[in-house]
Amino acid sequence: MSTTSDSAKPKYRRRKYLVDPKLQLAVAFHLLGMVVGVGVIYFAATFIIPDAKQLALLPPEDVREMLLRSNLMFLSLSAGMVFMLAILLTHRIAGPMRVIEHAVQGMRQGDFRRRLTLRKRDYMKSLAAEVAALRAHIEGQANEQRQVLEDLDRCIQENDLPAARELVARLRDSVHEMREEPEPVEVA
Repeated sequence: MSTTSDSAKPKYRRRKYLVDPKLQLAVAFHLLGMVVGVGVIYFAATFIIPDAKQLALLPPEDVREMLLRSNLMFLSLSAGMVFMLAILLTHRIAGPMRVIEHAVQGMRQGDFRRRLTLRKRDYMKSLAAEVAALRAHIEGQANEQRQVLEDLDRCIQENDLPAARELVARLRDSVHEMREEPEPVEVA
């Protein structure tokens, strides 16, 4: 028995089926193209098989062998086509994922020079743009903090304590801004 009642559970209702319409529709149309391609191959394969009058003249073993060969040819061509199209389609998704992953790993290591450009027909360009904006923001904050630390070092060497205290407060504020709770992102 469950301790929570059905009325206490939050009801989840999908508000939007197309979260990323460009990506989702492109994948859907590619899959539809694969199905249509397989149908065309199947339709073409039916022309290889002789009509009923010609089949009646052949011995049953030959008919069975011909049907097996035509089915094998249909399945081989269909599987090859689906495999190649699936590789091409997933490459447009997996490639950008790798580029974004390497860029994020570089940012984590302090390297802000890693490539974050996608090819013309790649998907996830909006995510790459957001990561690039995040990279620019983090790099800007790091440069600002580096400058504050250099100024702080100079103030300490010059024994300028009021200016040093001001720089420490500024540095503390910038670190505090970075640690603030991010806004939750809702995916429909």
